Amino acid sequence: MKRIREILLTDYIGAITIAFLVTDGVFSLIGGIARVASNYFRYYRSVLEEARTGPSWEILVSPALTLLLSLGTAFLLVKWLYPAAQDVSIEPPAAEGPTGDQGTR
Repeated sequence: MKRIREILLTDYIGAITIAFLVTDGVFSLIGGIARVASNYFRYYRSVLEEARTGPSWEILVSPALTLLLSLGTAFLLVKWLYPAAQDVSIEPPAAEGPTGDQGTR
């Protein structure tokens, strides 16, 4: 696993994979919303037509699941590849002493 992690970090394959997963999730959500809107305007374009049931929200389930799985996988990949980025703290250098010497006389 360390070798795979090293390859993903050094060749930027991990960053590209993370970007792909996030983009795939967002595009699937946009596609699902567009599908719902398309069905709505196709079947409910006139108030004079007979009453119909509401839009089919079931077609939004698959894109929403794709979004959740893609973003979840991307999040886990970020946590695995870049764990040190979460715990980085800047500490001041050690103080030498009141007179600037390092304890030698």
